[in-house]
Amino acid sequence: MLDKLDNLQLFGVTLRHSDAYSLSTAYLSLNASPEHANRRSGRAGADRLRVHEALADAKRVLIRGEAGSGKTTLLQWLAVNAIKSPESLPEGWSAGVPFLLPLRRYALQDLPMPDLFPREIAPALSSEAPPKWAASVLKSGRALVLIDGVDELPQNRRGDVWVWLNDLVKTYPDSTYVITSRPPAVDSKVLVPSKFDTFMLLPMGASDVRAFVGQWHKAIRQSRDDSGQALATYESELLDKLARRRDLRRLATNPLLCALICALHLERYRQLPQDRMGLYRAALEMLLVRRDESRGINADRVNLSQQNQEALLGQLAYWLVRNGWSDCDRRDANTRLSRYMKAMPYVQSRPAEVLDFLLLRSGTLREPVVGRIDFLHKTFQEYLAAQAILDEGDIDAMIRHAHEDHWREVVVMAVGHSRRDERERIIRGLVERGEEDEEVKRRLYLLAVSCLEHPGALDPTLVSEVRQKASRLVVPEDWRQVDLIAAAGEVVLDVIPDPTQLTDLEGILLIDTVNRFDIEDALPVLARIGKSQSRAVRGRLAAYWPESAVESYASTVLGDMRLDDVSVRANGPRQFHAASRLEALNTLVVQEVPGPEIGGFDRLSQIKGHRNLRTLILDNVSVNDLKDAAACPELHTLIIHDSFVRTGLQSLHGIRLRELALLAIPHSASVEDHIDAIGELPDLRRLTIDVSAIPKSGLDLPGNSTLERIDFLAQHWMASAVDYGYRAPIWSCINSGRIALDWHRPSLAKIGNLPWAKEVSISGWPSRTEVELLRKCPNLEVLRVVVAEDLLREAILSGGHEYNYPTVSSGAIQTIRTLRGLKRLEIGILVPDSAAPLYSPVRHNRIRYVRAESFPTIAREIRSNLPRGTKIEVSINGSAV
Repeated sequence: MLDKLDNLQLFGVTLRHSDAYSLSTAYLSLNASPEHANRRSGRAGADRLRVHEALADAKRVLIRGEAGSGKTTLLQWLAVNAIKSPESLPEGWSAGVPFLLPLRRYALQDLPMPDLFPREIAPALSSEAPPKWAASVLKSGRALVLIDGVDELPQNRRGDVWVWLNDLVKTYPDSTYVITSRPPAVDSKVLVPSKFDTFMLLPMGASDVRAFVGQWHKAIRQSRDDSGQALATYESELLDKLARRRDLRRLATNPLLCALICALHLERYRQLPQDRMGLYRAALEMLLVRRDESRGINADRVNLSQQNQEALLGQLAYWLVRNGWSDCDRRDANTRLSRYMKAMPYVQSRPAEVLDFLLLRSGTLREPVVGRIDFLHKTFQEYLAAQAILDEGDIDAMIRHAHEDHWREVVVMAVGHSRRDERERIIRGLVERGEEDEEVKRRLYLLAVSCLEHPGALDPTLVSEVRQKASRLVVPEDWRQVDLIAAAGEVVLDVIPDPTQLTDLEGILLIDTVNRFDIEDALPVLARIGKSQSRAVRGRLAAYWPESAVESYASTVLGDMRLDDVSVRANGPRQFHAASRLEALNTLVVQEVPGPEIGGFDRLSQIKGHRNLRTLILDNVSVNDLKDAAACPELHTLIIHDSFVRTGLQSLHGIRLRELALLAIPHSASVEDHIDAIGELPDLRRLTIDVSAIPKSGLDLPGNSTLERIDFLAQHWMASAVDYGYRAPIWSCINSGRIALDWHRPSLAKIGNLPWAKEVSISGWPSRTEVELLRKCPNLEVLRVVVAEDLLREAILSGGHEYNYPTVSSGAIQTIRTLRGLKRLEIGILVPDSAAPLYSPVRHNRIRYVRAESFPTIAREIRSNLPRGTKIEVSINGSAV
């Protein structure tokens, strides 16, 4: 089974299993973006994740990706490592039995039941499996069910997939499920089974392309046992071309196209096409002709020119597209060839011999399972089918099917193949159909826009009409439309309407769409969006930078944008350096600034003396000291989260800091060095801490402290419920692991002097002893309490964890009755994002805080039990009770 899975087909080389060049070595983990369902559960804080991060602790995942984005390779890699190297799997995964199920094989038959799963992965051994073996593996939770290619089933069969998958998940809930599809086949209308995290594979960034090129050439060197410098020279020259040629960078957006570029650069002696159609054309030439010619291979009985091979393959491809299939029975393929070969009397070979020749020599057709034929990649099927449609004169038939997702790429490629009159006929036909059919208008107009990307003359009036119609439709209305609009190509950037008039959601969706394109093309549009008055839209631009063109993004987009009410998030040293040069910078979040050894860590010198920086958040960074931060004259808020400051807070002595948060302080840090300095901050008004910042001896705050507010929490992520969520979305939700469910905190007595306090925030309702302490605070006006929703409380207790607090309404009523002097009680309720048991093996449940989420039953119960005459203000998650 490993020998079958652990191989990678690259153009120019087939890698088979060995210690030197296995799939595990050649695999590259790409970027993925959480989609709408995940955003509801708080995953929006991570706009771009490595696939490894996206899959961490997930048991049910839907991966969507465009053609050639690496979906099948990802599933193959997961299958290999489930057996070979479980430690390489995403965090939270373990060794198991993989079942890789290509859905294209079930276009004309029922989807497989568990007893048939072994047949897909190891046909020769499937008959030796004990009865019900697969079902027992699934039931035990050891199965890794990898379902590939929803889009490769006919459209009328796709609904069956979700019924079948839902039945599997309900019957075997403990197993892991990953399913892949191109985006159009899984849109907003599809009823994906619940609790599936959905991710979109993103185009490759500049660093991904460089890494891919390196690994591709490494694999070639291993396969050819080449220890010389020739391949190293080819690699270096290709990387140089990618850096200099914008047209080439636009092509190298996914693993398929990147592999084609690598292979063609090698095979054609550094000569590369300048557009996508040219790339496919050159690849087919390499596969159909040049490969055999370069190896001196001649067919004994079958002699087909490249033109004849393409014609025959095109007929097979067109037949598959018409039927909505991705593969077919070998006998049916033979029948199709025999019919078409009647128009080719000069071919003397029999259809069966021609089919064998195409399978053996063409490099584009294959037989992955005995008796089943498919194309090496669906992209080649679409390219060849498009040419066959033009040869057959079937343009009108193609336009009638253009709204169907498996025809989309065929239409685009047909325009790339066609003459001017044919191009205009196709594009005009799409526009006219869109005018007639409201239901598919958006899809057809955007498809017409996609067709404008191909080089070649077109009627200017037609081009203007297409752009005008598309301009009304290029702003996404939901997360799924981002894919549809981005797929139209870079011409979309030219027809975007005034972005400053968009709603918050439209602006955020538009940013996601624009970020799918080459950053050089996207920057001017992102700068236009940056003029928006919407804080949410500008906050999105400030928080999620592109991987490349960091300096250009900072100067072009952020440099002219209003920044006084948003957080600029700098991830890594390049972004940090660029952000520090923003004159209007107000709030800066610094993440993952690396250093070699502790003694050589950066001192944040780039922000030294910044005139406008008011809030600094250190999130998972390591620095020597805070001297440079202390030199910022306007700095009044410092939040240290999961960060190591070697010398503690000593360098802040005497600065005019008004707000300090110490959360998730690492065990390696000296808590005393952080806490002792608090008394040396003369203007400090607010202190937020969790249990990590409390010394064993307690927190002895001075009696004459200037503090007015203290937040004392059991866990760092609870800070999202005491108004930090908008500044650091990373805290807005947390995986419900055992540490996260620990609500234990020391008593308020550990803090020491509280008489100065006007506002106190705590996690969990105050105990009787704590109520007595709070009663001794004559200035106390506001109490904030972060609690678990009642269902979450029950789950925590049933899991054997500590939660020594009453229900929400009981705790609120008791607190109000015992603290009569309070003016305001603010309740922050944390909820699970799923009704499923938190301790079930489905480990993707999370805890989150949602501001303004209403709890009408709790609010009603609190209102009805308020003491008569009380004037206390009570709110739940920001909404008045």
